[in-house]
Amino acid sequence: MWQRFFLSQVTVFTALTLMLATVQYTSLTARTRQECGNRALMLSRTVANTPTVRTYFERPDVPLPIDPLLRRMQADIGADFLVVGGPLGMRYAHPFPPALAQRISTGGGLDDVLTDGDPVEVGVQQFRDFIWGKAEVRGAAGDVIGLVSTGFLLPTVQAGIARVMWGLLPWYGLGLLFALLSSLYLSGRLRRDLFDLEPDQISGLISQHHAVLTALQDGVLVLDGGRIILANARALAYLRVSEVSALPALPELWPELHGLLSGADGTSFQERPSEWQKQPVLLTCYPLPGGQRLVLFRGRAEAVRLAEELTQTRQYVELLRSQTHEFTNRLHTIAGLMQIGRPELALQVIQREASQAQQVSDSVGGVAPPRLAALLAGKIARARELGVHLQVDPASALADHWPEPVIDALLLITGNLIENAFDAVQEQSERRITVMIGEDAEGLQLEVRDCGPGVDAQHWQRPGFSTKGPGRGQGLDLIRQHLLGLEGHLDYLRSSGESVFIVSIPATEGEP
Repeated sequence: MWQRFFLSQVTVFTALTLMLATVQYTSLTARTRQECGNRALMLSRTVANTPTVRTYFERPDVPLPIDPLLRRMQADIGADFLVVGGPLGMRYAHPFPPALAQRISTGGGLDDVLTDGDPVEVGVQQFRDFIWGKAEVRGAAGDVIGLVSTGFLLPTVQAGIARVMWGLLPWYGLGLLFALLSSLYLSGRLRRDLFDLEPDQISGLISQHHAVLTALQDGVLVLDGGRIILANARALAYLRVSEVSALPALPELWPELHGLLSGADGTSFQERPSEWQKQPVLLTCYPLPGGQRLVLFRGRAEAVRLAEELTQTRQYVELLRSQTHEFTNRLHTIAGLMQIGRPELALQVIQREASQAQQVSDSVGGVAPPRLAALLAGKIARARELGVHLQVDPASALADHWPEPVIDALLLITGNLIENAFDAVQEQSERRITVMIGEDAEGLQLEVRDCGPGVDAQHWQRPGFSTKGPGRGQGLDLIRQHLLGLEGHLDYLRSSGESVFIVSIPATEGEP
């Protein structure tokens, strides 16, 4: 991580350094030209006012070795060029002897020089790296009798850049050291805050977490107060929105969930039944740092379906076991009677069993759906084994036109209510259970009566309520949740010393 921080800081610092170097180079170049130009102009004026140069122009009849004199002056003042020219621009003194007696070629024309006064010019063509300061030589009468041009070689671009970089190099080194130390510190601090993970590892984890959230069959919500700040694809699909930003506040979106979270135990709970737009759901809540909460939810239909399968499987196993025991005993009895030579008694046993079977068949004869009739017949056999008198009211009648979801729900509801009744009468001296099933234009009704002690009328509808001890109490809850999807309801009352559970399922279009 620190390498990335260091590289980014070095990149930024280098860019800033280059910008600063460019500005400084431009400023240095302008300042150098100004200084060299002023110096060249000052030296030209000084040379132009020396008596020797003025005498040379005023007394042409007096021979003066002007060129050697000017070469010594050039060496003394440190100029790169020192040229003296006449009024017509002819060179009288020049560092290169072949250029003597030729016209001055640097800068503008001589007329411009003499007209505009003392100019400072940058050389052209082969003299483009020079700067010149030109001053006129005036005679005793004040007229221009010649000119002096002093030139200096300007620093090259490479020399200017080198000068700037040498000036900035110590600061650049300090900047690199600061970038390195700050990168090490920041990366260490961030690694501690990010569980010692590198950025690419964090990116991988985020991708993995997104894939996991997408693959989850449960809806996932992260709540911050009343706001939903994160939702996986399953939750968005269940809530019928396309993105989290489109979700309203929780109290408006899901009042039932908001009510649960606002309760005394709303910080954390497991598998709490609730509703979403009249659809049963199971809610689980976990606290998160910073006061946030993680809520998992899934449709209760899947849980109910699994519970139904388990309940029906358990019921079928119990029915088969009870019938196996019962018929094994009957077969052993018949075989024993035949062995001891009492066939008439064996015949009586057979006739009695046939009569009981016929009674069971007659009692469920009004129940047309075969699965429900078979369940009732099996429960009667199970009751006989438990010593419980279970009867189906002779007035029971149910046609075989109800859709499969209703029959499936009725199987679960009937089986659970009868099993609860078995438990309720187990400790009673009189063990009697009555089941009645009927239908009319409004729908179907199921009634299960038992002579047990009953349940608490004020708390029996509370989720998880049970009189059977820990780990129980899911039967009534499953019944209520299943009825919720069918718009049915479950009622309980005490009548003539009996507990009565009444189930009502309304008819839909096409049903009686």
